[in-house]
Amino acid sequence: MGRITIIILVALMMVGCGQKRVQTKFQDVSKPILVCPTPQELNGGNPVPYRPHLEIYNLNAESTPGEVAKAYQITIKELQGYSEVLYKLLSSYDRQSEEYKKLKAIMETLYPEGTEIPAEFGL
Repeated sequence: MGRITIIILVALMMVGCGQKRVQTKFQDVSKPILVCPTPQELNGGNPVPYRPHLEIYNLNAESTPGEVAKAYQITIKELQGYSEVLYKLLSSYDRQSEEYKKLKAIMETLYPEGTEIPAEFGL
């Protein structure tokens, strides 16, 4: 009985020591924070298109070679259009990133580290 008690105590001590307490520190930021727009915002408010339903998915075992060829031709066009949309969204992120770097440099010049801006509420 004594061994079981010791094993339980050791197990409880090990479990208690293994837990870390996470402390959250809140800090007021006294200068503007730059944020990157979402892909939906970059796409003119439209959601980012999901993978299209490709024409080749409509093929079956009875499809003729002509139908297969036509389906693959249509699928290639669908994928080209889809990749073009995704490329435009990605390119807009590249442009946003470059603009962000310039804007961040301006913000760091205007609001150096430690600068505080009084908040004006109720205007």
